[in-house]
Amino acid sequence: KINLKIDYLDYYPNTFTLKKGVPVEWNIDGSKAVGCAKIISVPALGITERLPPNGIKTISFTPTKKGKIMFSCSMGMAGPGTFEVI
Repeated sequence: KINLKIDYLDYYPNTFTLKKGVPVEWNIDGSKAVGCAKIISVPALGITERLPPNGIKTISFTPTKKGKIMFSCSMGMAGPGTFEVI
C-alpha cells in the first residue's frame, strides 16, 4: 500500500519505490487538487483516473518491468511523480 496526497498541483510524496511483480494498492487523496490535477495519469500502465472531490481513490496495479514509471495529471502540469521499480 502506498499513499499520495495532492495539494494544488503538487504530489506528496512524489517518489515511490516498488518491487517488480508485487501488487500495489495506491491510495490517492485528491481533495485539495485543483484543475487538471484532479485527474491522475500513468501512461506507461494505461491508467487515467478522475479523483473524487472528497475521499480517497484507490488504484490497483502490478509493475511488471524494472525502471522508472512517471505519473502526472492528464496534461502533464501537476507533479510529476515517479515509481522506481526494482
